[in-house]
Amino acid sequence: MIQESEHKWNVVSEASNGLDALKLLEAHKPDLILTDIRMPAMDGLEFVSHIRRKHPDTIVIILSGFKSFDYAQAAIKLGVMDYLVKPCTEEDVREVLGRASEKFMANRPSGAEEQAAEQDIAAEDKQSAVIQKAIAYVNLHYADDCRMTEVAAHVHLNPSYFSVLFKKVTGESFTVFVTKYRMEKALHLLRSTDMKVFEIASATGFEEPNYFTNVFRQRYAMSPKEYRKRHRE
Repeated sequence: MIQESEHKWNVVSEASNGLDALKLLEAHKPDLILTDIRMPAMDGLEFVSHIRRKHPDTIVIILSGFKSFDYAQAAIKLGVMDYLVKPCTEEDVREVLGRASEKFMANRPSGAEEQAAEQDIAAEDKQSAVIQKAIAYVNLHYADDCRMTEVAAHVHLNPSYFSVLFKKVTGESFTVFVTKYRMEKALHLLRSTDMKVFEIASATGFEEPNYFTNVFRQRYAMSPKEYRKRHRE
């Protein structure tokens, strides 16, 4: 699939375990590496750590069957370009190879440091755009389940990677963000309407009124009824 794609990547070698991969890395010095997480002799994250120490500019994509949040977080810290979860489609692979080509062309020695900086900015802008799209979805669907898996699917990311990226861009977890947004909507309804507390709970995405009240009390140190009374006097 890689050699048949329109992005002109050539497969120079393949390895069945991490130790063999290290030897081939030094022999071929590839521009792009696709690796799994679980491999004999040395796992993918340890392999990527070796790559980063000796070949920091090598583009790395992880293609794995593991959806673990910890794996995705560790991969981002190691500078992995993307983390694809198997099974994935040919379209997913072609798309990530296309982005790898763009990154490679931007980072070629003929490009100045400014070009590399522009590429980094472009990557950050793309990440921000993805998260803004997710936030816009939350704004429309906060009264529904609005689960992380649903929002991640909406922006075409696997949930583990989305979770890490969301916190990286916004500074808070997806769950904290959604809860805070729902609470802000609840405050507005308590101040501006005569809706009952259980109606407000339902309107802001809480199935159980008691749970809504507990979350509200934890956040504001008072019940919804007490808040309404204070802000209507």
